[in-house]
Amino acid sequence: MDEHPSDEEPGARKPFTSHPNAKRDGYVNIRSELLTEMKERMQQLNRGAVSLLRERDDVPDDLKPGTIDRWFNRDHPGARADHLRYFLKVLREARKQPSQTTIAKRRNTLAGRLGLHEPGQRE
Repeated sequence: MDEHPSDEEPGARKPFTSHPNAKRDGYVNIRSELLTEMKERMQQLNRGAVSLLRERDDVPDDLKPGTIDRWFNRDHPGARADHLRYFLKVLREARKQPSQTTIAKRRNTLAGRLGLHEPGQRE
């Protein structure tokens, strides 16, 4: 995500374009390249919008996981610029979440070390 220059840098390529209603309501269209990068980052993190927003204390009241999902489904013609900037920040700062398989393996390993497995159970 960091390879996109800030929209405040002179001559910088913006990751989004002005939405037709931008002057009135602050909306922008998200470029397909940025949507692809955001999807890839979420897959790398093994996390969805719900997980990413749930751990944050500073989520704007009107930014919901469904709003972000609509960006990817292209059901929504644009995004509020402040919401897009916020979510890009979230993606930059987020840490990878282990898969359920990894969590189960760690739990079984720990249980085995603590002697919590019943006889005949796999470690």
